[in-house]
Amino acid sequence: MAAKKPELTGPQRIPVVMLFTETRGFTRTSDMLEPAVVLARISEFFALVQTAVKKHGGIVRNVLNDTLAASFAGDASAQRAVEAAQDIQREFAAFEESWERDYGIRTAIAVGLHAGD
Repeated sequence: MAAKKPELTGPQRIPVVMLFTETRGFTRTSDMLEPAVVLARISEFFALVQTAVKKHGGIVRNVLNDTLAASFAGDASAQRAVEAAQDIQREFAAFEESWERDYGIRTAIAVGLHAGD
């Protein structure tokens, strides 16, 4: 027998944390490299971010150019979002090294968090 879903009584406020992340210098990098290389590199970046978001219980909400937005809702949402951001920063170090070695391009990421109901 399937569990009964709780009835919704209307809109509710819940804590939500939004995570925003992007690569720095994406436009300059796109001008310097072949399109196939740019797409491959940005795909690697998005895969890294999506893995961290999923691992910590978040949901990817939007992807545009080199920017990704994700949300973390409910209990401990702030802690889970911070842990995802830390994973992203830690894992991006390998990308930084390979992009500089392979293409002579120094890159970085920007990560921002916003919390509210």
